[in-house]
Amino acid sequence: MNEYIRQLIERFRELWGRLTPIQKGLATGVPVLLFVLLALMLAAISRPPESFGVLFADLAREDAAVITGKLKAAGVPYKLKDDGVTVEVPLKDVYDLRLQLASQGLPKGPGVGFEIFDKTQVLGTTEAQQKVNYLRALQGELTRTIMAIAEVRTARVNLALPQETLYSDTAKSPTASVLVEVKRGYRLEAEQVRGIVHLIASSVEGLKPTAVKVIDNHGNVLSDVVRDDLIDEAGEGGTPGLSRQAKLTQGQMKVQSGIEKAMEGRITEILDKVLGEGRAAVKVTAEVNFDQIKSTVKTFEPVVGNEGIVRSSQKKNESYTGVGGIPGGVPGVESNIPGYQAVVGGNLAYNKNEDTKNFEVNEKLEEVIKAPGSIRRLNVAVFVDNVQPQQHASIQRVVSAAAGIDTTRGDVVIVENTPFDKTAQAAMADERAKGERMQQEQMWLDVAKYAAAAAVAILVLIFMRALIRPRVVRETMVVEVAGEPAGPEPVEEAPPPPPPPPPPTMDEVAPPPPLLIEPEPTAALERQRRQQIRQHVNRLARSKPDMIAQIIKRWLNEDKR
Repeated sequence: MNEYIRQLIERFRELWGRLTPIQKGLATGVPVLLFVLLALMLAAISRPPESFGVLFADLAREDAAVITGKLKAAGVPYKLKDDGVTVEVPLKDVYDLRLQLASQGLPKGPGVGFEIFDKTQVLGTTEAQQKVNYLRALQGELTRTIMAIAEVRTARVNLALPQETLYSDTAKSPTASVLVEVKRGYRLEAEQVRGIVHLIASSVEGLKPTAVKVIDNHGNVLSDVVRDDLIDEAGEGGTPGLSRQAKLTQGQMKVQSGIEKAMEGRITEILDKVLGEGRAAVKVTAEVNFDQIKSTVKTFEPVVGNEGIVRSSQKKNESYTGVGGIPGGVPGVESNIPGYQAVVGGNLAYNKNEDTKNFEVNEKLEEVIKAPGSIRRLNVAVFVDNVQPQQHASIQRVVSAAAGIDTTRGDVVIVENTPFDKTAQAAMADERAKGERMQQEQMWLDVAKYAAAAAVAILVLIFMRALIRPRVVRETMVVEVAGEPAGPEPVEEAPPPPPPPPPPTMDEVAPPPPLLIEPEPTAALERQRRQQIRQHVNRLARSKPDMIAQIIKRWLNEDKR
């Protein structure tokens, strides 16, 4: 095996030495160029698109302008989103750029903070200017603090600080107002509004929480929801206002909404299992009774049978028989005036019986408090997507049973059959199909990438074969010719040449004997070997000129290829 490899290396050296300089340049330059092009193509195909990450979001317009200017000056690519308040940069540079911009004090946020005093004060700054700068700095710091709340997009704080006076009777208390813009889809809870109020009140000397007003960008006064609580905390008198009423109303609305959502969920769950997901739309409206009723019932019931237990009994009998009169007459003045007949004469008799019984009975005192939140009436509306007519009645019965419909209290259930608008579903299906197509395209792109690499490698091999094969064929033929045994020199008077034989085939040409190459041949041996080959070729050309002609034609054809 080592001898065979040594022979191949030696043969390659011989072939390389016989190439012209142009052929050597092509043999080395073209494969290198093809490999470089292949590497560049693979790098361009396999390199994913540069991904961007969020550098800063919800920036003030001023900060966005300054930051983009810094990025442009540094030659960093960036993208603006969300109306220019979100800046994106290449994902690999996000953290480095944040640190670089933070070292420059960016983003500063809306307004100015206490960094206004970091600047060298100009000689001659008055006390009034210092107070204005302090007010601006305090408002800016409070604004930045409020904007740290997750639900707040932007904020603005205005403080009204009265001038100090020597007379306490004429001194005025400071006031504050806060304008907040809440992010889309969010809202501030009462506790968050309370936190903003206490934050402002605690940051300004002498500012009471009741003197802070918080409004949103729609003009709603958010601080009214907690006004009464703030009054109670401050120990100030006051009548119940919007705060308690609003909280009571919000609580009732939450209870009503919870009842409606629960019923909608139950009905939707049943219909989705029967009709399929998304083929039913359910809406429930509940009228909830939030009245609290307190009633007291006092009931007397007998202990035994229908009479109860006798506690005491008294009987009285009175009778009279004889002549005379029984006092009588009409009660009043006339019967008592002398001269009037006040009695009736004659034989009289009468009996009088009295029977009095006192019973023990049970006395039941029942106090009933009816808690609020009972359902007064239910209205259920259901749309189904193009079901069979025979299903309509069954769906209505199932919905009535699931919602607990009571017709005696006026509950209503309406089921309508209509085709649904599937535009949104079609759009989602298109998006999914688009995503699948992109995945397939990426897969075929990867296949094309590897196929291109294989094609370039095959082209390089074909080029090398086309460049080296003619020389190999020639050397093989020379070796085949040289390998035949040398015979005696032909006589000058040879017989007339026979007709030209057909082109020799591979079977007619004897297989070449093994070419013995010494590991380190000397120059003399090489010259002797070449001389022997040349003499043998000359003898063969004289004896077999037709075969030599065929070999030369084959060489020419190989060169043309």
